[in-house]
Amino acid sequence: MSSPEIIQTLSNYNAILFRQIWESILKLKEDLFVMEVSYSHGSLRNQIVHVAGLDGRCHMFNHGTDHRAQILRLLMDLGAPTINQVFI
Repeated sequence: MSSPEIIQTLSNYNAILFRQIWESILKLKEDLFVMEVSYSHGSLRNQIVHVAGLDGRCHMFNHGTDHRAQILRLLMDLGAPTINQVFI
């Protein structure tokens, strides 16, 4: 695979996983979405705002993986469904 194809594949993968994460987030009540927690950037809302600010940066794929894991942990703690983010 060429470099542009690799970047496109990783970008598509990142977009698919965040669409799935949004499906889980939308199942939460508003108070859980904005509830402050002592993890990472605080509330799930703050975490999403942080990740949204990373789009367009070269390291967004690896950094995005880290933040997806943090978001998925928050979703699990809040009782929302989560997804598997393994890329094979």
